[in-house]
Amino acid sequence: MLLDKPRTEWYMKTISSLNLSHKSVLDVGAGSGILSLSAASAGAKHVHAVEAAPLVGRALAQTFKTNKVDGSVHATKVEDLELDEKVDVIVSEWMGFYLLHESMLDSVVLSRDKFLKPGGIMVPSQAKIFLSLVSVPNLYHERVSFWDNVCGYDMSSLKSMAIMKLIGSPTCDVVKPENLISDVAEYAAFDLTTVTSSELAHLERKIVFTVARDSSFHGICCFFDVGMGNGDPLSTSPHAPATHWKQSLFMLGGEYQVKASEKVEATVEMRRAADNPRQYAIAVSMGS
Repeated sequence: MLLDKPRTEWYMKTISSLNLSHKSVLDVGAGSGILSLSAASAGAKHVHAVEAAPLVGRALAQTFKTNKVDGSVHATKVEDLELDEKVDVIVSEWMGFYLLHESMLDSVVLSRDKFLKPGGIMVPSQAKIFLSLVSVPNLYHERVSFWDNVCGYDMSSLKSMAIMKLIGSPTCDVVKPENLISDVAEYAAFDLTTVTSSELAHLERKIVFTVARDSSFHGICCFFDVGMGNGDPLSTSPHAPATHWKQSLFMLGGEYQVKASEKVEATVEMRRAADNPRQYAIAVSMGS
């Protein structure tokens, strides 16, 4: 992920813009340590890097030593972490696909409640999820209509299984701006200084999209932004530079035709899995 230039540069720029002199910083899910190193370069008096993977933690400790970072590496889950001090700043690259899938947001919220001083800084401090109708005929052909003619043979009997697989989970893919065929709607917004774990357990919103042009229609494109409330956010929009998160597609399983200015109503529900808090079940229903 260090090769994800928009991601890495946004964090480094944001951290360097903070006045970290005489401030302590907690890096949740430190990984390679790039955020910890950035905080140290920005003047942090002490950096606590939390990394649950023991091998990575040992390498990170050597990275701190090599780069003369005044800090501590905690090779443990943040849920098990104990510190002798509250921190002034929490930094974390916690986001997953469509923001929430396999994300560490619950761990970050726990860290905030346990370790952040009143009035402390969260990086990032805001997050938003966006949705738009999408037309992806090439993807639909590769996954579904392909079976109508495979080397001259009719294999359409396999289409029902292909459709079930397609709609069974979001598809992560690069979506071009021209694939979006409606306005972009804000689905959810989170203030990371106050959001609670219970507020993340279930999201649901009904949205009425306005179609921009006559087009085929295959599903809903989901992407997100994170930011600090001012300045440019880190965006995974199809209009922004590509990131490793790409975009997430909630495919409907069919190919439909829509007209310019047509109103399309969709209800999108995200519910956290009971057996795995880092996974969500997604349901999309079209119409009223």
